[in-house]
Amino acid sequence: MTNRDSLLGRSRPRERLTREEIAALDKATSPPAPKASQAKPPQNKTGATQRKVRKDQLKFHWTIECPECGFKVAGSGQPQPGQRLARCGRCKVILFLN
Repeated sequence: MTNRDSLLGRSRPRERLTREEIAALDKATSPPAPKASQAKPPQNKTGATQRKVRKDQLKFHWTIECPECGFKVAGSGQPQPGQRLARCGRCKVILFLN
């Protein structure tokens, strides 16, 4: 049986490390603690990293129905009141935001 155990890569009881030896190896091979200036970003419960973005980085996509023909018209951005939104592809009406 001892030959079988050594062939399978199992360690024999006399070859195993003691708890103190394992702890000493862990201390020697552990990476240094991160400095305060190199702190990692916060993580949520699932372990995903959290990042912040500015409002100007957001890209909005919107769709509306043309009031003339009911055709779907799409666009992107953050339109302001009075700004031209789009032109309907079916009836060629130019749409403005109220």
